[in-house]
Amino acid sequence: MPTWHNGRTPLLIRFWTCVSACICAFQASTAFAGLLAQRCSRTALQAQEDSSPAVGLDVGTTNSAVAVRRADGRFLVAPPPGAPRGRPTMPSVVAFNSEGDSVVGLKALRVKHISQKQVVFHSMKRLLGRTYEEAHQIGLRPSELGADPSGQAREIVRLLLPGGRVISVEEVVAVLIKELVKIAENYLGQPIKRAILGVPVRWNKYQKRALEYAAELAGLETVRLVPEPELAVRAYGVRTSPNADIVTGGGNLGPRPRNFKGKVEIEATAQRLEENPYSASAEELDTFRESMKKIQNPTAKHILVADLGGGTFDVCIVRQWVEWDEIHIQFTSGDERLGGNDFDNALTTWCLKQMKPEMQRLKKWPLSRESQDELRILAKKAKERLSSSDSAEILFGPFKATVTRDNFRVICLDVLKRLLVPIREAAYGSHLRLPFESLAEEALDVAERSTKRKKRRMTERDLRTRSKQLRSKHQKGDVEDDDEIMIDEILLIGAATWNPAVREILALVTGVTPSSASIDPETSVALGAAILASIMDQQMTDMQVHSPWRSAWVEYLMKKPSLLKKFEEEQQSKMGAG
Repeated sequence: MPTWHNGRTPLLIRFWTCVSACICAFQASTAFAGLLAQRCSRTALQAQEDSSPAVGLDVGTTNSAVAVRRADGRFLVAPPPGAPRGRPTMPSVVAFNSEGDSVVGLKALRVKHISQKQVVFHSMKRLLGRTYEEAHQIGLRPSELGADPSGQAREIVRLLLPGGRVISVEEVVAVLIKELVKIAENYLGQPIKRAILGVPVRWNKYQKRALEYAAELAGLETVRLVPEPELAVRAYGVRTSPNADIVTGGGNLGPRPRNFKGKVEIEATAQRLEENPYSASAEELDTFRESMKKIQNPTAKHILVADLGGGTFDVCIVRQWVEWDEIHIQFTSGDERLGGNDFDNALTTWCLKQMKPEMQRLKKWPLSRESQDELRILAKKAKERLSSSDSAEILFGPFKATVTRDNFRVICLDVLKRLLVPIREAAYGSHLRLPFESLAEEALDVAERSTKRKKRRMTERDLRTRSKQLRSKHQKGDVEDDDEIMIDEILLIGAATWNPAVREILALVTGVTPSSASIDPETSVALGAAILASIMDQQMTDMQVHSPWRSAWVEYLMKKPSLLKKFEEEQQSKMGAG
Protein backbone atom coordinates (compact mmCIF):
# COMPACT_ATOMS: atom_id res chain seq x y z
CA MET A 1 0.00 0.00 0.00
CA PRO A 2 1.52 3.30 -1.09
CA THR A 3 2.25 5.90 1.54
CA TRP A 4 2.54 9.68 1.33
CA HIS A 5 5.94 11.22 2.02
CA ASN A 6 5.99 14.99 2.54
CA GLY A 7 3.04 15.50 0.11
CA ARG A 8 4.82 13.85 -2.85
CA THR A 9 3.16 11.47 -5.36
CA PRO A 10 3.81 7.76 -4.77
CA LEU A 11 5.97 5.93 -7.30
CA LEU A 12 3.12 3.72 -8.61
CA ILE A 13 0.97 6.72 -9.43
CA ARG A 14 3.90 8.39 -11.17
CA PHE A 15 4.46 5.23 -13.22
CA TRP A 16 0.84 5.01 -14.46
CA THR A 17 0.82 8.73 -15.16
CA CYS A 18 3.85 8.32 -17.42
CA VAL A 19 2.26 5.35 -19.19
CA SER A 20 -1.00 7.24 -19.87
CA ALA A 21 0.97 10.26 -21.13
CA CYS A 22 2.87 8.03 -23.56
CA ILE A 23 -0.38 6.51 -24.81
CA CYS A 24 -1.93 9.97 -25.31
CA ALA A 25 1.19 11.16 -27.14
CA PHE A 26 1.09 8.11 -29.41
CA GLN A 27 -2.59 8.67 -30.20
CA ALA A 28 -1.99 12.35 -30.87
CA SER A 29 0.94 11.59 -33.19
CA THR A 30 -1.16 8.99 -35.02
CA ALA A 31 -4.02 11.46 -35.43
CA PHE A 32 -1.61 14.18 -36.61
CA ALA A 33 -0.09 11.78 -39.13
CA GLY A 34 -3.57 10.96 -40.40
CA LEU A 35 -4.50 14.64 -40.71
CA LEU A 36 -1.20 15.36 -42.45
CA ALA A 37 -1.77 12.52 -44.93
CA GLN A 38 -5.33 13.75 -45.53
CA ARG A 39 -4.10 17.31 -46.05
CA CYS A 40 -1.43 16.10 -48.49
CA SER A 41 -3.95 14.06 -50.46
CA ARG A 42 -6.33 17.04 -50.46
CA THR A 43 -3.54 19.32 -51.70
CA ALA A 44 -2.66 16.84 -54.43
CA LEU A 45 -6.26 16.59 -55.58
CA GLN A 46 -6.65 20.36 -55.41
CA ALA A 47 -3.51 20.84 -57.50
CA GLN A 48 -4.79 18.31 -60.01
CA GLU A 49 -8.10 20.14 -60.16
CA ASP A 50 -6.50 23.57 -60.42
CA SER A 51 -4.39 22.45 -63.37
CA SER A 52 -7.39 22.88 -65.65
CA PRO A 53 -8.35 26.49 -66.43
CA ALA A 54 -11.58 28.03 -65.18
CA VAL A 55 -13.87 29.92 -67.55
CA GLY A 56 -16.65 32.47 -67.21
CA LEU A 57 -20.14 31.54 -68.36
CA ASP A 58 -23.11 33.78 -69.04
CA VAL A 59 -26.19 31.62 -69.60
CA GLY A 60 -28.70 34.19 -70.79
CA THR A 61 -32.36 34.08 -71.70
CA THR A 62 -31.71 35.08 -75.32
CA ASN A 63 -27.94 34.73 -75.83
CA SER A 64 -25.15 32.95 -73.98
CA ALA A 65 -21.38 33.41 -73.95
CA VAL A 66 -18.19 31.85 -72.57
CA ALA A 67 -15.10 33.94 -71.78
CA VAL A 68 -11.54 32.66 -71.37
CA ARG A 69 -8.13 34.00 -70.43
CA ARG A 70 -5.47 33.53 -73.06
CA ALA A 71 -1.85 32.70 -72.35
CA ASP A 72 -0.81 36.32 -73.05
CA GLY A 73 -3.15 37.61 -70.32
CA ARG A 74 -5.92 38.91 -72.56
CA PHE A 75 -9.56 38.12 -71.91
CA LEU A 76 -12.00 37.43 -74.72
CA VAL A 77 -15.26 35.67 -75.49
CA ALA A 78 -14.68 32.50 -77.49
CA PRO A 79 -16.90 32.66 -80.58
CA PRO A 80 -19.06 29.63 -81.48
CA PRO A 81 -18.56 27.95 -84.87
CA GLY A 82 -20.29 29.81 -87.66
CA ALA A 83 -20.91 32.98 -85.62
CA PRO A 84 -20.93 36.27 -87.54
CA ARG A 85 -17.85 38.40 -87.12
CA GLY A 86 -18.18 40.71 -84.15
CA ARG A 87 -20.96 38.64 -82.53
CA PRO A 88 -19.23 36.09 -80.25
CA THR A 89 -22.44 35.19 -78.40
CA MET A 90 -24.50 32.08 -79.05
CA PRO A 91 -28.33 32.01 -79.15
CA SER A 92 -29.81 30.25 -76.10
CA VAL A 93 -31.81 27.87 -78.25
CA VAL A 94 -31.88 24.06 -78.11
CA ALA A 95 -33.70 21.79 -80.57
CA PHE A 96 -34.55 18.07 -80.19
CA ASN A 97 -35.77 15.55 -82.75
CA SER A 98 -37.87 12.41 -82.24
CA GLU A 99 -34.74 10.27 -81.68
CA GLY A 100 -33.50 12.44 -78.80
CA ASP A 101 -30.65 14.11 -80.70
CA SER A 102 -30.09 17.81 -80.02
CA VAL A 103 -28.54 20.83 -81.70
CA VAL A 104 -27.68 24.13 -80.02
CA GLY A 105 -27.26 27.76 -80.97
CA LEU A 106 -27.29 28.91 -84.58
CA LYS A 107 -28.12 25.43 -85.86
CA ALA A 108 -31.14 25.25 -83.57
CA LEU A 109 -32.41 28.58 -84.90
CA ARG A 110 -32.72 27.03 -88.36
CA VAL A 111 -34.86 24.15 -87.09
CA LYS A 112 -38.58 24.49 -87.71
CA HIS A 113 -40.84 23.61 -84.80
CA ILE A 114 -42.95 20.52 -85.62
CA SER A 115 -44.34 19.09 -82.41
CA GLN A 116 -44.52 15.48 -83.66
CA LYS A 117 -41.03 15.39 -85.19
CA GLN A 118 -38.89 18.13 -83.64
CA VAL A 119 -39.20 20.86 -81.02
CA VAL A 120 -37.28 24.09 -80.41
CA PHE A 121 -36.90 25.54 -76.91
CA HIS A 122 -36.38 29.27 -76.32
CA SER A 123 -36.06 31.34 -73.12
CA MET A 124 -35.42 28.28 -70.95
CA LYS A 125 -33.79 30.40 -68.26
CA ARG A 126 -37.19 31.86 -67.35
CA LEU A 127 -38.47 28.40 -66.39
CA LEU A 128 -35.46 27.24 -64.34
CA GLY A 129 -36.44 26.23 -60.80
CA ARG A 130 -40.05 27.36 -61.19
CA THR A 131 -43.33 25.56 -60.72
CA TYR A 132 -46.24 25.97 -63.12
CA GLU A 133 -47.95 28.24 -60.61
CA GLU A 134 -44.89 30.48 -60.21
CA ALA A 135 -44.48 30.73 -63.98
CA HIS A 136 -48.09 31.93 -64.36
CA GLN A 137 -47.64 34.42 -61.51
CA ILE A 138 -44.87 36.26 -63.36
CA GLY A 139 -46.90 36.38 -66.58
CA LEU A 140 -45.41 33.37 -68.39
CA ARG A 141 -47.33 30.72 -70.26
CA PRO A 142 -45.22 27.57 -69.91
CA SER A 143 -47.03 25.77 -72.73
CA GLU A 144 -45.94 28.51 -75.17
CA LEU A 145 -42.31 27.82 -74.18
CA GLY A 146 -42.63 24.09 -74.84
CA ALA A 147 -43.69 22.90 -71.36
CA ASP A 148 -45.85 19.84 -70.75
CA PRO A 149 -49.45 21.15 -70.59
CA SER A 150 -50.54 18.35 -68.25
CA GLY A 151 -48.37 19.60 -65.37
CA GLN A 152 -49.98 20.47 -62.04
CA ALA A 153 -49.76 23.89 -60.37
CA ARG A 154 -47.15 22.96 -57.74
CA GLU A 155 -45.06 20.71 -59.95
CA ILE A 156 -41.72 21.79 -61.35
CA VAL A 157 -42.04 22.80 -64.99
CA ARG A 158 -41.01 20.05 -67.39
CA LEU A 159 -40.63 20.25 -71.16
CA LEU A 160 -42.34 18.08 -73.75
CA LEU A 161 -40.29 16.24 -76.39
CA PRO A 162 -41.53 14.64 -79.63
CA GLY A 163 -43.37 11.39 -79.02
CA GLY A 164 -44.81 12.50 -75.69
CA ARG A 165 -41.60 12.12 -73.67
CA VAL A 166 -40.84 14.73 -71.00
CA ILE A 167 -37.52 16.23 -69.93
CA SER A 168 -36.56 18.62 -67.13
CA VAL A 169 -35.56 22.20 -67.84
CA GLU A 170 -32.22 21.53 -66.13
CA GLU A 171 -31.38 18.82 -68.67
CA VAL A 172 -32.04 21.18 -71.59
CA VAL A 173 -29.96 23.95 -70.00
CA ALA A 174 -27.22 21.37 -69.40
CA VAL A 175 -27.07 20.75 -73.16
CA LEU A 176 -26.56 24.50 -73.64
CA ILE A 177 -23.83 24.70 -70.97
CA LYS A 178 -22.06 21.63 -72.37
CA GLU A 179 -21.90 23.34 -75.79
CA LEU A 180 -20.40 26.48 -74.21
CA VAL A 181 -17.79 24.39 -72.38
CA LYS A 182 -16.99 22.59 -75.63
CA ILE A 183 -16.37 25.92 -77.36
CA ALA A 184 -13.93 26.94 -74.61
CA GLU A 185 -12.17 23.58 -74.70
CA ASN A 186 -11.69 23.80 -78.47
CA TYR A 187 -10.31 27.31 -78.13
CA LEU A 188 -7.92 26.59 -75.24
CA GLY A 189 -7.10 23.00 -76.14
CA GLN A 190 -7.60 21.88 -72.53
CA PRO A 191 -10.42 20.19 -70.61
CA ILE A 192 -12.67 22.51 -68.59
CA LYS A 193 -13.96 21.37 -65.19
CA ARG A 194 -14.41 24.67 -63.36
CA ALA A 195 -16.56 27.70 -64.17
CA ILE A 196 -18.08 30.84 -62.69
CA LEU A 197 -21.66 31.56 -63.74
CA GLY A 198 -23.60 34.80 -63.49
CA VAL A 199 -27.12 34.79 -62.05
CA PRO A 200 -29.77 37.53 -61.80
CA VAL A 201 -29.91 39.36 -58.49
CA ARG A 202 -33.56 38.47 -57.83
CA TRP A 203 -33.18 34.73 -58.23
CA ASN A 204 -34.19 32.58 -55.26
CA LYS A 205 -32.33 29.55 -53.91
CA TYR A 206 -34.37 27.09 -55.98
CA GLN A 207 -33.47 28.79 -59.25
CA LYS A 208 -29.81 28.96 -58.27
CA ARG A 209 -29.77 25.29 -57.29
CA ALA A 210 -31.42 24.40 -60.62
CA LEU A 211 -28.64 26.20 -62.52
CA GLU A 212 -25.99 24.47 -60.40
CA TYR A 213 -27.58 21.10 -61.15
CA ALA A 214 -27.61 21.89 -64.87
CA ALA A 215 -23.89 22.72 -64.69
CA GLU A 216 -23.23 19.42 -62.91
CA LEU A 217 -25.14 17.54 -65.61
CA ALA A 218 -22.97 19.31 -68.19
CA GLY A 219 -19.83 17.80 -66.61
CA LEU A 220 -18.55 20.72 -64.55
CA GLU A 221 -17.13 19.68 -61.18
CA THR A 222 -16.69 23.07 -59.51
CA VAL A 223 -19.23 25.86 -60.04
CA ARG A 224 -19.58 29.23 -58.35
CA LEU A 225 -22.60 31.50 -58.82
CA VAL A 226 -22.09 35.28 -58.68
CA PRO A 227 -24.66 38.05 -59.28
CA GLU A 228 -24.45 39.33 -62.85
CA PRO A 229 -24.10 43.06 -61.98
CA GLU A 230 -21.12 42.29 -59.74
CA LEU A 231 -19.38 40.47 -62.60
CA ALA A 232 -20.08 43.25 -65.08
CA VAL A 233 -18.86 45.88 -62.60
CA ARG A 234 -15.66 43.90 -62.07
CA ALA A 235 -15.00 43.79 -65.82
CA TYR A 236 -15.73 47.50 -66.07
CA GLY A 237 -13.41 48.24 -63.13
CA VAL A 238 -10.52 46.31 -64.66
CA ARG A 239 -11.13 47.95 -68.03
CA THR A 240 -11.08 51.51 -66.65
CA SER A 241 -8.63 51.11 -63.75
CA PRO A 242 -5.49 53.29 -63.91
CA ASN A 243 -3.70 50.74 -61.71
CA ALA A 244 -4.45 47.63 -63.75
CA ASP A 245 -1.35 45.43 -63.93
CA ILE A 246 -2.79 43.17 -66.64
CA VAL A 247 -2.73 43.54 -70.39
CA THR A 248 -5.99 45.31 -71.26
CA GLY A 249 -5.34 45.71 -74.96
CA GLY A 250 -6.97 43.38 -77.46
CA GLY A 251 -9.61 40.78 -76.74
CA ASN A 252 -13.11 41.90 -75.83
CA LEU A 253 -11.96 44.35 -73.18
CA GLY A 254 -11.27 46.83 -75.97
CA PRO A 255 -8.16 48.73 -77.03
CA ARG A 256 -5.80 50.34 -74.57
CA PRO A 257 -7.13 53.80 -73.53
CA ARG A 258 -5.24 56.86 -74.65
CA ASN A 259 -2.81 58.37 -72.13
CA PHE A 260 -3.33 55.28 -69.99
CA LYS A 261 -0.88 55.23 -67.09
CA GLY A 262 -1.16 51.90 -65.36
CA LYS A 263 0.52 50.51 -62.29
CA VAL A 264 3.53 49.23 -64.24
CA GLU A 265 4.19 52.58 -65.94
CA ILE A 266 3.82 54.57 -62.70
CA GLU A 267 6.22 52.29 -60.81
CA ALA A 268 8.76 52.43 -63.65
CA THR A 269 8.58 56.24 -63.74
CA ALA A 270 8.98 56.46 -59.95
CA GLN A 271 12.06 54.22 -60.03
CA ARG A 272 13.61 56.18 -62.90
CA LEU A 273 13.04 59.51 -61.14
CA GLU A 274 14.49 58.12 -57.93
CA GLU A 275 17.67 57.09 -59.72
CA ASN A 276 17.94 60.27 -61.77
CA PRO A 277 15.55 63.15 -60.94
CA TYR A 278 16.63 65.04 -64.09
CA SER A 279 15.73 62.22 -66.53
CA ALA A 280 12.14 63.41 -66.99
CA SER A 281 10.90 66.48 -68.81
CA ALA A 282 8.84 69.13 -67.06
CA GLU A 283 5.63 67.92 -68.73
CA GLU A 284 6.30 64.29 -67.77
CA LEU A 285 7.11 65.33 -64.20
CA ASP A 286 3.83 67.26 -63.90
CA THR A 287 1.90 64.27 -65.22
CA PHE A 288 3.60 61.98 -62.71
CA ARG A 289 2.85 64.31 -59.81
CA GLU A 290 -0.79 64.58 -60.91
CA SER A 291 -1.09 60.77 -61.06
CA MET A 292 0.40 60.39 -57.58
CA LYS A 293 -1.96 63.08 -56.25
CA LYS A 294 -4.95 61.18 -57.64
CA ILE A 295 -3.77 57.95 -56.05
CA GLN A 296 -3.56 59.67 -52.67
CA ASN A 297 -6.94 61.45 -53.08
CA PRO A 298 -9.13 59.23 -55.27
CA THR A 299 -12.09 60.38 -57.30
CA ALA A 300 -15.53 59.01 -56.34
CA LYS A 301 -17.92 58.22 -59.18
CA HIS A 302 -21.52 57.04 -58.92
CA ILE A 303 -22.47 54.61 -61.67
CA LEU A 304 -25.90 53.26 -62.52
CA VAL A 305 -25.63 49.66 -63.73
CA ALA A 306 -28.59 48.76 -65.95
CA ASP A 307 -28.72 45.02 -66.70
CA LEU A 308 -31.54 44.40 -69.18
CA GLY A 309 -31.38 40.85 -70.45
CA GLY A 310 -33.90 38.77 -72.29
CA GLY A 311 -35.99 37.96 -69.22
CA THR A 312 -34.83 40.06 -66.24
CA PHE A 313 -33.99 43.68 -65.43
CA ASP A 314 -31.53 44.46 -62.61
CA VAL A 315 -30.42 47.94 -61.52
CA CYS A 316 -27.45 48.65 -59.22
CA ILE A 317 -26.02 51.89 -57.94
CA VAL A 318 -22.24 51.63 -57.66
CA ARG A 319 -19.72 53.98 -56.06
CA GLN A 320 -16.26 53.64 -57.56
CA TRP A 321 -13.09 54.94 -55.93
CA VAL A 322 -11.17 55.15 -59.21
CA GLU A 323 -7.56 55.36 -58.03
CA TRP A 324 -8.02 52.90 -55.16
CA ASP A 325 -9.49 50.13 -57.33
CA GLU A 326 -12.47 49.84 -54.99
CA ILE A 327 -16.08 49.47 -56.09
CA HIS A 328 -18.96 49.53 -53.60
CA ILE A 329 -22.39 48.27 -54.66
CA GLN A 330 -24.72 50.50 -52.65
CA PHE A 331 -28.24 49.42 -53.59
CA THR A 332 -29.87 46.86 -55.88
CA SER A 333 -33.32 46.71 -57.39
CA GLY A 334 -34.91 44.90 -60.30
CA ASP A 335 -37.85 43.28 -62.00
CA GLU A 336 -37.64 39.56 -62.73
CA ARG A 337 -40.64 39.79 -65.08
CA LEU A 338 -39.14 42.42 -67.40
CA GLY A 339 -36.72 41.80 -70.25
CA GLY A 340 -35.99 42.19 -73.91
CA ASN A 341 -38.51 39.49 -74.78
CA ASP A 342 -41.28 41.79 -73.57
CA PHE A 343 -40.41 44.24 -76.34
CA ASP A 344 -40.61 41.39 -78.86
CA ASN A 345 -43.98 40.31 -77.48
CA ALA A 346 -45.35 43.86 -77.57
CA LEU A 347 -44.30 44.35 -81.20
CA THR A 348 -45.68 40.91 -82.14
CA THR A 349 -49.04 41.71 -80.49
CA TRP A 350 -49.20 44.98 -82.40
CA CYS A 351 -48.54 43.17 -85.68
CA LEU A 352 -51.28 40.64 -84.95
CA LYS A 353 -53.80 43.42 -84.33
CA GLN A 354 -52.80 45.17 -87.55
CA MET A 355 -53.01 42.07 -89.73
CA LYS A 356 -56.16 40.54 -88.23
CA PRO A 357 -58.72 42.18 -90.62
CA GLU A 358 -56.73 41.23 -93.72
CA MET A 359 -56.09 37.68 -92.51
CA GLN A 360 -59.75 37.20 -91.64
CA ARG A 361 -60.73 38.33 -95.13
CA LEU A 362 -58.30 35.77 -96.59
CA LYS A 363 -59.59 33.12 -94.14
CA LYS A 364 -56.12 32.62 -92.65
CA TRP A 365 -57.04 33.55 -89.12
CA PRO A 366 -56.17 32.54 -86.42
CA LEU A 367 -52.48 31.94 -87.05
CA SER A 368 -50.90 28.64 -86.09
CA ARG A 369 -48.20 28.44 -83.44
CA GLU A 370 -45.54 27.97 -86.10
CA SER A 371 -46.73 31.12 -87.90
CA GLN A 372 -46.74 33.10 -84.66
CA ASP A 373 -43.18 31.97 -83.92
CA GLU A 374 -42.13 33.07 -87.39
CA LEU A 375 -43.81 36.45 -86.86
CA ARG A 376 -42.06 36.84 -83.50
CA ILE A 377 -38.67 36.23 -85.17
CA LEU A 378 -39.46 38.91 -87.77
CA ALA A 379 -40.51 41.35 -85.03
CA LYS A 380 -37.27 40.70 -83.16
CA LYS A 381 -35.20 41.35 -86.29
CA ALA A 382 -37.11 44.60 -86.87
CA LYS A 383 -36.40 45.66 -83.28
CA GLU A 384 -32.70 44.96 -83.79
CA ARG A 385 -32.64 46.97 -87.03
CA LEU A 386 -34.06 49.98 -85.18
CA SER A 387 -30.82 50.08 -83.16
CA SER A 388 -28.95 51.28 -86.24
CA SER A 389 -31.67 52.79 -88.48
CA ASP A 390 -34.69 55.05 -88.06
CA SER A 391 -37.20 52.56 -89.46
CA ALA A 392 -37.64 48.85 -90.16
CA GLU A 393 -40.06 46.86 -92.30
CA ILE A 394 -41.93 43.70 -91.33
CA LEU A 395 -43.01 41.43 -94.22
CA PHE A 396 -45.21 38.48 -93.33
CA GLY A 397 -47.16 37.04 -96.24
CA PRO A 398 -49.63 39.69 -97.46
CA PHE A 399 -48.97 41.82 -94.37
CA LYS A 400 -46.48 44.67 -94.62
CA ALA A 401 -45.75 47.27 -91.94
CA THR A 402 -43.12 49.93 -91.37
CA VAL A 403 -42.08 50.61 -87.78
CA THR A 404 -40.21 53.80 -86.90
CA ARG A 405 -38.45 54.61 -83.64
CA ASP A 406 -41.31 56.89 -82.62
CA ASN A 407 -43.87 54.16 -83.36
CA PHE A 408 -41.81 51.61 -81.46
CA ARG A 409 -41.73 53.88 -78.41
CA VAL A 410 -45.55 54.08 -78.47
CA ILE A 411 -46.01 50.35 -79.10
CA CYS A 412 -43.77 49.42 -76.16
CA LEU A 413 -45.05 52.17 -73.90
CA ASP A 414 -46.13 49.85 -71.07
CA VAL A 415 -42.76 48.08 -71.09
CA LEU A 416 -40.85 51.37 -70.99
CA LYS A 417 -42.92 52.56 -68.03
CA ARG A 418 -41.93 49.48 -66.07
CA LEU A 419 -38.26 50.41 -66.51
CA LEU A 420 -38.69 53.51 -64.36
CA VAL A 421 -39.76 51.66 -61.21
CA PRO A 422 -36.49 49.75 -60.47
CA ILE A 423 -34.40 52.79 -61.46
CA ARG A 424 -36.32 54.99 -59.03
CA GLU A 425 -36.04 52.41 -56.24
CA ALA A 426 -32.27 52.00 -56.69
CA ALA A 427 -31.63 55.76 -56.83
CA TYR A 428 -33.73 56.55 -53.77
CA GLY A 429 -32.22 53.64 -51.85
CA SER A 430 -28.73 55.05 -52.55
CA HIS A 431 -29.79 58.64 -51.66
CA LEU A 432 -29.15 59.84 -55.20
CA ARG A 433 -31.12 62.48 -57.05
CA LEU A 434 -32.84 61.90 -60.41
CA PRO A 435 -33.16 65.51 -61.60
CA PHE A 436 -34.78 64.65 -64.94
CA GLU A 437 -37.27 62.07 -63.70
CA SER A 438 -40.13 64.39 -64.60
CA LEU A 439 -38.86 64.55 -68.21
CA ALA A 440 -39.09 60.78 -68.63
CA GLU A 441 -42.58 60.67 -67.12
CA GLU A 442 -43.69 63.60 -69.27
CA ALA A 443 -42.39 61.95 -72.44
CA LEU A 444 -44.25 58.72 -71.68
CA ASP A 445 -47.45 60.55 -70.71
CA VAL A 446 -47.40 62.62 -73.93
CA ALA A 447 -46.87 59.44 -75.97
CA GLU A 448 -49.80 57.78 -74.21
CA ARG A 449 -52.13 60.77 -74.69
CA SER A 450 -51.19 60.98 -78.35
CA THR A 451 -52.33 57.41 -78.93
CA LYS A 452 -55.69 58.00 -77.20
CA ARG A 453 -56.51 61.46 -78.57
CA LYS A 454 -54.66 61.04 -81.88
CA LYS A 455 -52.65 64.19 -81.33
CA ARG A 456 -49.17 64.81 -82.59
CA ARG A 457 -46.68 62.48 -80.92
CA MET A 458 -43.61 63.70 -79.13
CA THR A 459 -40.75 63.18 -81.55
CA GLU A 460 -37.07 62.91 -80.75
CA ARG A 461 -36.66 66.59 -81.65
CA ASP A 462 -39.32 67.53 -79.09
CA LEU A 463 -37.57 65.40 -76.49
CA ARG A 464 -34.23 67.10 -77.15
CA THR A 465 -35.85 70.55 -76.86
CA ARG A 466 -37.61 69.68 -73.61
CA SER A 467 -34.43 68.08 -72.27
CA LYS A 468 -32.46 71.27 -73.00
CA GLN A 469 -35.05 73.32 -71.12
CA LEU A 470 -34.87 71.10 -68.07
CA ARG A 471 -31.08 71.03 -68.19
CA SER A 472 -30.91 74.83 -68.19
CA LYS A 473 -33.28 74.86 -65.23
CA HIS A 474 -31.13 72.28 -63.51
CA GLN A 475 -27.94 74.27 -64.06
CA LYS A 476 -29.52 77.34 -62.42
CA GLY A 477 -29.86 75.37 -59.20
CA ASP A 478 -33.67 75.08 -59.09
CA VAL A 479 -33.55 71.29 -59.18
CA GLU A 480 -30.39 70.27 -57.35
CA ASP A 481 -28.86 71.48 -54.10
CA ASP A 482 -25.11 71.65 -53.59
CA ASP A 483 -25.10 68.69 -51.18
CA GLU A 484 -27.05 66.34 -53.44
CA ILE A 485 -25.31 63.58 -55.37
CA MET A 486 -26.27 62.49 -58.85
CA ILE A 487 -25.32 59.71 -61.24
CA ASP A 488 -22.07 60.30 -63.12
CA GLU A 489 -22.11 57.40 -65.57
CA ILE A 490 -24.34 54.60 -66.86
CA LEU A 491 -23.01 51.08 -67.39
CA LEU A 492 -25.11 49.06 -69.84
CA ILE A 493 -25.38 45.27 -69.59
CA GLY A 494 -27.37 42.94 -71.80
CA ALA A 495 -28.22 42.88 -75.49
CA ALA A 496 -31.57 44.62 -74.88
CA THR A 497 -29.73 47.82 -73.90
CA TRP A 498 -28.85 48.38 -77.57
CA ASN A 499 -32.50 49.41 -77.99
CA PRO A 500 -32.59 53.18 -78.62
CA ALA A 501 -35.87 53.52 -76.69
CA VAL A 502 -34.22 52.01 -73.59
CA ARG A 503 -31.20 54.29 -73.86
CA GLU A 504 -33.48 57.26 -74.36
CA ILE A 505 -35.39 56.52 -71.14
CA LEU A 506 -32.13 56.06 -69.19
CA ALA A 507 -30.81 59.36 -70.55
CA LEU A 508 -34.04 61.20 -69.77
CA VAL A 509 -34.36 59.98 -66.19
CA THR A 510 -30.69 60.45 -65.19
CA GLY A 511 -29.47 63.28 -67.39
CA VAL A 512 -26.48 61.14 -68.45
CA THR A 513 -26.03 59.80 -71.96
CA PRO A 514 -25.44 56.01 -71.86
CA SER A 515 -22.39 54.75 -73.70
CA SER A 516 -21.02 51.34 -74.64
CA ALA A 517 -17.48 52.60 -75.16
CA SER A 518 -16.20 51.18 -71.85
CA ILE A 519 -17.22 47.57 -72.39
CA ASP A 520 -19.50 45.52 -74.63
CA PRO A 521 -22.95 45.08 -72.99
CA GLU A 522 -23.42 41.59 -74.43
CA THR A 523 -20.13 40.15 -73.16
CA SER A 524 -19.48 42.07 -69.93
CA VAL A 525 -20.92 39.38 -67.61
CA ALA A 526 -18.92 36.55 -69.20
CA LEU A 527 -15.73 38.65 -69.17
CA GLY A 528 -16.28 39.56 -65.51
CA ALA A 529 -16.71 35.88 -64.68
CA ALA A 530 -13.44 35.02 -66.45
CA ILE A 531 -11.64 37.86 -64.63
CA LEU A 532 -12.95 36.62 -61.27
CA ALA A 533 -11.78 33.10 -62.14
CA SER A 534 -8.27 34.46 -62.84
CA ILE A 535 -8.32 36.34 -59.55
CA MET A 536 -9.28 33.18 -57.66
CA ASP A 537 -6.47 31.31 -59.45
CA GLN A 538 -4.08 34.10 -58.34
CA GLN A 539 -3.23 34.99 -61.91
CA MET A 540 -3.93 38.71 -61.43
CA THR A 541 -4.51 41.34 -58.75
CA ASP A 542 -7.99 41.54 -57.25
CA MET A 543 -10.35 44.37 -58.14
CA GLN A 544 -12.05 45.02 -54.79
CA VAL A 545 -15.83 44.78 -55.27
CA HIS A 546 -17.80 45.22 -52.04
CA SER A 547 -21.41 44.09 -52.27
CA PRO A 548 -24.13 44.03 -49.60
CA TRP A 549 -25.04 40.39 -50.26
CA ARG A 550 -21.41 39.31 -49.77
CA SER A 551 -21.12 41.26 -46.52
CA ALA A 552 -24.40 39.79 -45.28
CA TRP A 553 -23.22 36.27 -46.12
CA VAL A 554 -19.90 36.73 -44.30
CA GLU A 555 -21.68 38.17 -41.27
CA TYR A 556 -24.11 35.25 -41.28
CA LEU A 557 -21.26 32.72 -41.39
CA MET A 558 -19.45 34.46 -38.55
CA LYS A 559 -22.56 34.07 -36.40
CA LYS A 560 -22.95 30.38 -37.35
CA PRO A 561 -19.72 28.53 -36.49
CA SER A 562 -21.66 25.26 -36.61
CA LEU A 563 -22.42 25.92 -40.27
CA LEU A 564 -18.74 26.41 -41.04
CA LYS A 565 -17.95 23.16 -39.22
CA LYS A 566 -20.64 21.41 -41.25
CA PHE A 567 -19.13 22.69 -44.50
CA GLU A 568 -15.71 21.42 -43.41
CA GLU A 569 -17.13 18.00 -42.51
CA GLU A 570 -18.88 17.75 -45.88
CA GLN A 571 -15.65 18.66 -47.64
CA GLN A 572 -13.76 16.02 -45.66
CA SER A 573 -16.40 13.40 -46.48
CA LYS A 574 -16.14 14.26 -50.18
CA MET A 575 -12.38 13.98 -50.04
CA GLY A 576 -12.66 10.65 -48.20
CA ALA A 577 -15.13 9.34 -50.78
CA GLY A 578 -12.82 10.44 -53.59
